[in-house]
Amino acid sequence: MTRRLAHELHASVAARDWAGAAHALSGLSAQCGKAAARRELAALPFVHADVLAALASDASKARKNAARLLSATGTAADVPALSAALARERTRFVVPSLLLALGAIGGSAAHEALLAFVPPAPQAPGEEKHCAAILAAHETALMRLMPPPTVELHALRAPRAVLLRCPAGFSDALLAQLAAHGMDGRAAAGGVLLEAVRDLDALFAARCFFEAVARAARPGWEALCGADAAGAPALPYRIELRRYAGDRAAFLHAVAAALGGQNRPGGYAWELRVSCTADGQALVSVKPSAAPDARFAYRKAALPASIHPAMAAALAQAAAMRLPGRTGLRIYDPCCGSGTLLVEAAKALDCAALCGTDVSPAAVRAARTNLAAAGLPAQLLQRDCRRFAPSAPFDLVLSNLPFGNRVGSHAGNEALYRGLAVRLPALLAPGALAVLYTMEGRLLERCLGAQPGLAVLDVVRTEAGGLCPRALFCTRRP
Repeated sequence: MTRRLAHELHASVAARDWAGAAHALSGLSAQCGKAAARRELAALPFVHADVLAALASDASKARKNAARLLSATGTAADVPALSAALARERTRFVVPSLLLALGAIGGSAAHEALLAFVPPAPQAPGEEKHCAAILAAHETALMRLMPPPTVELHALRAPRAVLLRCPAGFSDALLAQLAAHGMDGRAAAGGVLLEAVRDLDALFAARCFFEAVARAARPGWEALCGADAAGAPALPYRIELRRYAGDRAAFLHAVAAALGGQNRPGGYAWELRVSCTADGQALVSVKPSAAPDARFAYRKAALPASIHPAMAAALAQAAAMRLPGRTGLRIYDPCCGSGTLLVEAAKALDCAALCGTDVSPAAVRAARTNLAAAGLPAQLLQRDCRRFAPSAPFDLVLSNLPFGNRVGSHAGNEALYRGLAVRLPALLAPGALAVLYTMEGRLLERCLGAQPGLAVLDVVRTEAGGLCPRALFCTRRP
């Protein structure tokens, strides 16, 4: 696709067909979100000259799309051409793309060009939208060239209610972890609510939550973020706007103007979330993005469709709650992937041995990297779990099974799940537990139910990236 669009651009520029060039440039801009496409485009020597020709053309859409492509592929050598294009540009909807391209490329020359640019004021009715977009792009480009803040947030200025967003169906696991560290919370929509939090570091003693957010309203922003002498936020922030159907650029600029301080999308300490509702209202919350969170620093390697570590921590904690008081456990992950579940199991339970198998050599390599980074010894083998015969049964079998979309297929899962269900009674010690996480919940329930040696204890439905997987808890029958 990238090569075809590049040749389409070349032919259009040669024919002075700027409408065709604009179309090809738009397609290339979309493609170049991927590193592989950028590398492929860089290998075609004629493309760069065609992009610069479009940037200097008399067609506004071609100029705009050429700047968009340079945002992804441009280098310092392109800054003079972009600066000249910005100086002569009179079509206002093109200007934001030129500014953003300079901000994306960066460097002292780009910074000088941006500082020299003066955003225009509306001169006629209907120009407000374009002028607001230019102003927002100018601010964004300048912010991208500013160094990110090095501040770390360890505490709020005053106690505030904080919501810990956890996997659906697992608030009890998070409450148990918090209670173990002397923190009281209650289940709430989206997770667990703690009424008065000041120490942010203490929150990260719990593992099975995705993020911490605090409700915010004015007055009250300064109690979260600090304030300067004028009452504006003292630390840089970014605004995250959700479910807004109007002019996003104008809305974001208006919010930033009302708050004051440093709206710096490229490097910020706080994320201000504005979630619009159907009745025209907005829910406002603040995420302390600069709060140091090293819970999952062991994840040095990842794979497509890897489980989120907070979800893995929730599954491990749920298993621990069903195995109270058990020590010296032998734990096995039959489809171990990058090893996240094994690490989180070791964090939640008293483990004597960790074992993982996977048919993918890349998965086994990733798991070895991550277990080593976590400082955990483990037996990690490239094996098909349906034919794996351990020296002794396990106290916990814990696994994120292939979902059948990004990894595996439904037909492959039918064979895998059936074979694993047949093997489970032999893999589980008396009183042991299996926790199996999958999108193919009905298939897995059928496979487990067909084995007289197994009993399904519980099924928990949850949510992950728009999908609705299930966690099945089962045991070996006496």
